[in-house]
Amino acid sequence: MAIAQQFGQSRHAAPFRLAFNHSRWHEKDKAVAGFSSVKLLTLTGSVVEIRPIQQHQAEQAKQVITTVCLEVWQDIMTEKELKRYDPMSDIEQVRAHYFDNSGVFLVLVDNERVVGTGAIRKLNDEICELKRMWFLKEYRGQGWGWKMAQRLFDFAKQSGYQKVRLDLVDEERQLQAIKLYKRLGFYSIERYNNGSCNVFMEKLL
Repeated sequence: MAIAQQFGQSRHAAPFRLAFNHSRWHEKDKAVAGFSSVKLLTLTGSVVEIRPIQQHQAEQAKQVITTVCLEVWQDIMTEKELKRYDPMSDIEQVRAHYFDNSGVFLVLVDNERVVGTGAIRKLNDEICELKRMWFLKEYRGQGWGWKMAQRLFDFAKQSGYQKVRLDLVDEERQLQAIKLYKRLGFYSIERYNNGSCNVFMEKLL
């Protein structure tokens, strides 16, 4: 279970000079056949893309999560304590944990560097869970959280899920994330697991 989930605060992305390549993303070790990735070329010439994670990107994804989590919990948790609390074994075994279990794990990539993450995990045949929503500081407030969430919701709908849920540890420390979740259509619900989180939300797909 992730300690915190961080979204960009804006619904709209920064200006882009060109949007291109809505074709299928092919790679011999791909986990989601036919997933349509979208590449954006920014005004600075940086190519930014949301696409399924590849195994060699697992360590980068874990580092993104570690970096953002330590920003949120810098006054109460060290990196060593974080790794003990959340070893991120789901990312090390990303295919078995997500792709082979009716889920998906996406990454935001800037010129092949992982700068954000987001995932859908199966709870049951009708309900999935939004997981691992993290973005490095310089990619927040540009709409990437919104874009990532929409890609994940599209996957969830196509997979036959009717609802998506999420959990958060601390309402005060994760206030901006909660505000975005509400804009995305999430509403508060009762606890649905036995973890350490205190905020529980759900959205109809």
